[in-house]
Amino acid sequence: MLLILFDELGRGTSTYDGMSLAGSIIEYIETNIKCKTLFSTHYHELTKMADTFEGIKNVHVSIYEENGNIKFLHKVKNGAVDKSYGINVAKLADLPDKVIERADELLHNYEGHQKRKKIIKQVELELIEEKENPLYDFIDNINPNEITPIEALNLIYEIKGKREDLK
Repeated sequence: MLLILFDELGRGTSTYDGMSLAGSIIEYIETNIKCKTLFSTHYHELTKMADTFEGIKNVHVSIYEENGNIKFLHKVKNGAVDKSYGINVAKLADLPDKVIERADELLHNYEGHQKRKKIIKQVELELIEEKENPLYDFIDNINPNEITPIEALNLIYEIKGKREDLK
């Protein structure tokens, strides 16, 4: 039986480069080689591959965290880890406090930037009072099932014109 071990495949490249390469290799092994593979990674996004491929399972080493301090419990558990502990590990390695504090600031900045990118703004529509409005009446009288595409296009132009008239 073949066993493949990977430790941080894609490290040393840009984030998306490394993650893409690592994901592609995992996918290739799962679909073509089909052997036991132990793959350690800091690319949390790759853990979602377990949802797509039956042969991929996520495991993690359990950690006890209290007040920003961690202890490795040396116990392997099923599932993906829900948090990154890189800065905590840097503390364990006795990096200077200034470095840890700055890393924490940068992390919050980067995480905030990523979250802002992913936010889909939900806009609350302003409810318009039910009052006489010829535009609403006009739209209410349109039956989309009874018009041709060219008539629909002409109606859009007509609605735009009526809207301009109301301004």
